[in-house]
This record gives sequence, C-alpha cells and structure tokens, in this order.
Amino acid sequence: MENINSVSRSSVVLEVGNRGIVVCEIARHLSPITVNSVLKHLPIQNIVHKIADNAVYIGTGLLLGSEKQRTFFSRGDIGFMTSNSSLSFFIKDSIGIPMNPIGKVKSGLELLETIRPGETMTLKKPELIS
Repeated sequence: MENINSVSRSSVVLEVGNRGIVVCEIARHLSPITVNSVLKHLPIQNIVHKIADNAVYIGTGLLLGSEKQRTFFSRGDIGFMTSNSSLSFFIKDSIGIPMNPIGKVKSGLELLETIRPGETMTLKKPELIS
C-alpha cells in the first residue's frame, strides 16, 4: 500500500472486523479542523450503522462544529456528521444530511457494501511495512 502522508493528505485504513481493510485518503483542505481532530484521535473504533443503502458510519465521540458542509456526497466519499459525531463512508451517491467532507476511499469500497450493522470498524494509521 502506498503511504501518502503530506501536510495536505494522509493515508488511513479502515479495518472491517476481521474481513479486510479499506484504504482511505484524508485531505485537510476539505475541512481542516475536522481532519486534524480525526487524525489526532486515531485509532477510532466503533460498531457499524447504516444510512439506508447509501452509507455506513461509526460514532467517534468527537464534538466538532460545521465546516465547509455539503449535502451531496459521491460513492467513495467520507464525511463527518456533526449531529451525531460520526464518520460516514458513502457506498452510493447521496443527497441528504449536511456533513463536513474529509476524504475519499481509495480501494476496498466493495467490502463496505457487504458490511452488516453490528460489525466493528476501526479507522487507524496504516501499519508501517519495513
């Protein structure tokens, strides 16, 4: 896995139970305060919930305000929902709840399509490979 870490972008992985990983890229320019807070609090682990068939999300416990919010998210986008302090991973194009955009799924999105509510997901920094 390519580990892209710069001032503006960071690679993170989302572990889906014991079933595999989803590679994500978090981009500071999308919502700088939100992204910095999420990265500072990694790893974030919680039980998966679904928003219809459009997205899966996990609670973070982070109390953050609105930042560059939008209501349209494309397949693969990642958003932070301020109303319930959760990270949402979109598996379909969606219009709905305002969220702070924070990044994009780079690979493994198919795994999120098969996830079931009640499974556990962990967002964390990628393991260093030597």
